[in-house]
Amino acid sequence: MKTKGKKMKKTFVLFLSLVFMLTLSTVVFAQSTHTIDFESSGVGADWTWVVDQNDTNPDLEFVANPDPSGINTSDTTAKFTALETGFNWALCYTNDDGEFTFDSINCIVKIDVYKDTTSVVAIKFEGTSPPVELQVANTITNQWEELTYDFSGYIGNTYDRIVVIPDFVQPYVTGTDRARETIVYFDNIEVPDGEVTGPLPEPSTAPPVPTHAAEDVIPIYTEVYTDLPGTDFDPDWGQSTTVTVDYLVAGNYTLKYESLNYQGTQYTNTDVSAYEYLHIDFWTPNAASLDFYLISPGAETFYSLPITQESWVSVDIPLTDFVPPVDLTDVFQFKVVGNGVVYFDNWYFWKTASTPGSDATLSDLQVDGSTVPGFAPLTENYTYELVEGTVDIPQITTATPTDPNVTSVDITQAPAIPGDATVVVTSQNGLVIKTYTVSFAITTPNSVPPTPTQDPGDVICMFSDAYTNVAVDTWLTAWSDGVFGYEMIAENQVIKYSLLNTAGIETTGANLIDATSMTHFHMDIWTPDANDFKVKLVDWGADAVWGGGDDTEHELIFAAPVTGTWISYDIPLTDFVNLEITGNMAQYILVKAPFGTIYLDNMYFWEESSLEVPEDVAITMDGTDVTITWSAVTGANSYKVYSYTDPNADPSTWTLEQEGIAGTSWDDESVTEEKKFYYVKASTDAPN
Repeated sequence: MKTKGKKMKKTFVLFLSLVFMLTLSTVVFAQSTHTIDFESSGVGADWTWVVDQNDTNPDLEFVANPDPSGINTSDTTAKFTALETGFNWALCYTNDDGEFTFDSINCIVKIDVYKDTTSVVAIKFEGTSPPVELQVANTITNQWEELTYDFSGYIGNTYDRIVVIPDFVQPYVTGTDRARETIVYFDNIEVPDGEVTGPLPEPSTAPPVPTHAAEDVIPIYTEVYTDLPGTDFDPDWGQSTTVTVDYLVAGNYTLKYESLNYQGTQYTNTDVSAYEYLHIDFWTPNAASLDFYLISPGAETFYSLPITQESWVSVDIPLTDFVPPVDLTDVFQFKVVGNGVVYFDNWYFWKTASTPGSDATLSDLQVDGSTVPGFAPLTENYTYELVEGTVDIPQITTATPTDPNVTSVDITQAPAIPGDATVVVTSQNGLVIKTYTVSFAITTPNSVPPTPTQDPGDVICMFSDAYTNVAVDTWLTAWSDGVFGYEMIAENQVIKYSLLNTAGIETTGANLIDATSMTHFHMDIWTPDANDFKVKLVDWGADAVWGGGDDTEHELIFAAPVTGTWISYDIPLTDFVNLEITGNMAQYILVKAPFGTIYLDNMYFWEESSLEVPEDVAITMDGTDVTITWSAVTGANSYKVYSYTDPNADPSTWTLEQEGIAGTSWDDESVTEEKKFYYVKASTDAPN
């Protein structure tokens, strides 16, 4: 790894324009980009380049050009070794270009690459603004190729870190999907001019000293209390943040985060349900956003910290702000998401010192003989989950006060489902009243959606028991925010998303879906949440990768769908107005925020059949045997016959008697129903 040496050189390209009108004049324009060329007398070879997410992280090397012909005749290039055991997104980055802001002149970034394989090359920028990444794949091998990235959609954003992902392996299966070690040479990175500034300011004072009694505190990082032992302040979660533990400022130890994108802290699983607040002190010279997450197993949510730059900020976050979804009886991680440089101190949970006779909390709250899931004495509101079809109203059977000498405990049972039961506790001195509310809600289905009726030949199916499913990279991308799993409902497998804000589903690379001939997008969902549901479809364009300027997408919003029942969406693809093409469908994004739940089944594209309805349908009977005949339909390869006892029933509920019928007749033997109705459907499927 090279260390930073002499000050970066910058190359300016001057454009001269001669305009002859009444007089001759010369206009000079300065292009505000420069080229990282890795030459010994040029730019980049003496910078600090950090390799990350690449197993043992071999250094970025600067070597002789492997092919000094064609478009790149330079002497020296960068050599990146992407290990087979490295992550798909093995990368290198530098902060030595300084800080820049995208504008209309410098927003086009270019790079020369030389590879023996075709794969995505991603360019990413991090800094004060939210991170941005574009992906372009090389199309030729064993020769130099220039790739171009258009960041015009991010004009006004400010960054100070350049990230190169030279061999971004797709699709994602395990995260280490590289088939072999890959050598990538890259050169001549054209990027915006950056300004290398002096050291950022640091705190000149310490934050306020905590004053809570030790018995009212669970400390994670402080100098005042004895912290929880065994805490890991820098677990490897794939972050680019640099952490310094016990960084000394103004005679005070702090946690210092640099180049923050996200950063975790892991500590012993801890019950904080009897505590009221999480305290945080922080100081930043340049951060624009900071979200602080509290995490229990399988659940997390954040609190946005109020920023005042170059000043200590003290925050006491009510723990109730994290509920739901966090289980306060079992928290074990923090996570910070943001940017810039941040100093942290005094992380601890605390509670108000109790006054004798003023305690109005419960130590236990039971419904039908069992403690309410997630119960905590200071948490007053709960959702009690019930299965679809539940008739009997659950009852609060136990409400135990922490102080046995409280004045009263009054229970009011729920009148119906959905409905609320309450427990009102009045303290011994009569000055404190707490009301616990248990909301009974149907949150789990006990039924299945209608069976799809489209012909298999007219369907591209991603998930259904009714069809053969195509390959899907992932049902929950790394950038999603939610929990994914499969569940069996009435012997039918469905997908469940819980604690859902955003679910990203991807079919990339060899799994891209060509939906050009399809007319509709179908999905069945069941949700207990009466809030908006959003669906976004994304096509990656002719180049079949993210970025490159030819991607199209559109999001539809479905206002507050009916809860507690299956809803079938058959959405014409023409409703996705800005989805200009559908030949390389790659992403399907579901939104049910905040922290929603969705059960998903039967997700597929389908083509509205152009076949005509069979005519001249006739029925003849011979005792209990029935023969149905019809006229041939042009373009049909086979036919299907459906039956039901009610002609007005939804066609999706009719019974499929026979499919793949080659001719224009079919026999139903030994009919036992008093009345039976039939319909015939033409199909493009091959006959049996």
